[in-house]
Amino acid sequence: MCSFSSKFSCPPTAPTTLQLSGNVLTALPSKISLLGSLTSLEISDNRLAALPDSLCKLPLLATCRAHENRLTALPSSLGELHETLTCLSASANRLTGLPASVCALARLRTLELAGNELRELPEAIGQLTSLQRLSLDANCLQELPASLGQLHRLTEL
Repeated sequence: MCSFSSKFSCPPTAPTTLQLSGNVLTALPSKISLLGSLTSLEISDNRLAALPDSLCKLPLLATCRAHENRLTALPSSLGELHETLTCLSASANRLTGLPASVCALARLRTLELAGNELRELPEAIGQLTSLQRLSLDANCLQELPASLGQLHRLTEL
């Protein structure tokens, strides 16, 4: 909606995709949550060591590609994206574990975690019943949770 005052002005169209891949970013600003119309965040191939919790406040975020960074953990509040997030790519990082909240991502269809340092997966990972693709190669996993058998839509492991 435009506002009329002494000058005519319209706000710019709100971005739905933010493409920041292939830079040398070491951090994302916590104010990223102000980009409430974002559906896709592409932040791969940077030097990010962490993702701000405010990222989980993006109400429409469906895709987050954060592979090839230096992430050691994912935000514990990741489960707040349970209604929208369908694709999470965090391959080629330094992840040693996953927050339990990842298992609350009911609409998640793709979870890419290859090339990390994961030692185990949460037992509740079987709650990701929409999951179709799970990439776990090149990690430090010694066993898989039995709940993986509950992922009936999984076509690629």
